[in-house]
Amino acid sequence: MSTTIAFLSGKGGSGKTTLALSAADLLCRCGVRTLLTDCDLSTNGATYFYEGQLSDHSQDNEPGLFSFSDLFRGQAEAERHPLTIRPGLDFMPSIPAISDQYFTERSLTPENGTLKTILGGYMEWARKNYDVILFDCQAGYADFMPELLPLMDVNLFVLEPDSISASAMRNLHLKIGRYLGRKPYQIFNKATPEEYEIYSKIEGTFFTNIGTLLFDWKIRQAFSRSRIPDLENASAKYGAELCDICQIILKDDKAVMKKLNRFSNTLKRRKLEEHAAELAQKRYKSELELGELISSRKGILTQAKPFAFIFSVLALASVFSLLFLPSDIIAKIRELGEDGFIPKIFMAVWIVAALLGVAFLQLSATEKGFLSWVFDRNLNKKEIEQARQSYEDYGRSLDELRTEIKKLDRQISAGTDDINGTSQTPTES
Repeated sequence: MSTTIAFLSGKGGSGKTTLALSAADLLCRCGVRTLLTDCDLSTNGATYFYEGQLSDHSQDNEPGLFSFSDLFRGQAEAERHPLTIRPGLDFMPSIPAISDQYFTERSLTPENGTLKTILGGYMEWARKNYDVILFDCQAGYADFMPELLPLMDVNLFVLEPDSISASAMRNLHLKIGRYLGRKPYQIFNKATPEEYEIYSKIEGTFFTNIGTLLFDWKIRQAFSRSRIPDLENASAKYGAELCDICQIILKDDKAVMKKLNRFSNTLKRRKLEEHAAELAQKRYKSELELGELISSRKGILTQAKPFAFIFSVLALASVFSLLFLPSDIIAKIRELGEDGFIPKIFMAVWIVAALLGVAFLQLSATEKGFLSWVFDRNLNKKEIEQARQSYEDYGRSLDELRTEIKKLDRQISAGTDDINGTSQTPTES
């Protein structure tokens, strides 16, 4: 049993083509024989990503490629075939090569109602040779949709989390709603973290909502470098969410679901590894911050030692000077108060000075004394404790993640070793 899926959107820029390319790559990696068809005769969106391989194919003088425009013109000769991206993944471009020729479904659509017959023949051939057939349709409405969409098992609408996308999808639904099959779904794509919290809870608008995908900067980076937005150029979180969507769409195909479930563990492991790498980086930064705070504390103690030594010398010198005061000065001090109160104050001051002198002398001589301990307990204490707590928290979280990764490793090892599965070369059309 094979499954046909159409990727649709009310307007351009929703990420429909990106999702079709990513889903094709994911399914192929699972060992699912996949055919991706670019139905966009207006902008040829998916075809751009394989332009280099199309050029290489034409330069090697290999048999002609089978394109969607050929299908419209009724030129599906036996020697034509889709472009093999890699074993298990074939691609049918919208046009055989990027050129100055202009194709539209209006100029190519056969007359006398033969398009339905042509599409039916193509679908019959594709179902015999592939497990999943993906169609990246043109954004908005196209004239061939009334003939193509009834042949789909699943129609997946991709929209961004904004009112313009919702309006565009409503407009498209008015045009094609009566042609849709029994499984029309929708997903919100390129959501911000704030939008994700809102739109992931929406059950649906015109169709059942089966997922919300966060905006992935790695996908944008792949575009900037002219790379295919596949699982190699996307985050593990994006891949895991896309796998969840595929599991919903393909839940009736037990053979495909078995492969998806196995591959899901691999994606979950990669997701945990990425999270672990982030935690390890944060833990390392926390360790550096803790080290800097401790070094700063030691630096302040080091800077205080010379001043402590000078103060202790002066304090002790003032105390020892009592032993050498002339008797007439001592007599004058006693005359300042008959009750001896002022002399007692002088004595108390000298005693305190002596104690401080000894304490600061001890501080300047060692880092393990009482006064050093007092400084150690209060100097940057709050910041150091916070940094130490963060370092320990990251360490515990990292250990928990590593434990989860080991559990997944055991689950993956318990399954079939051939995660990528085997592919079968399709017969010629």
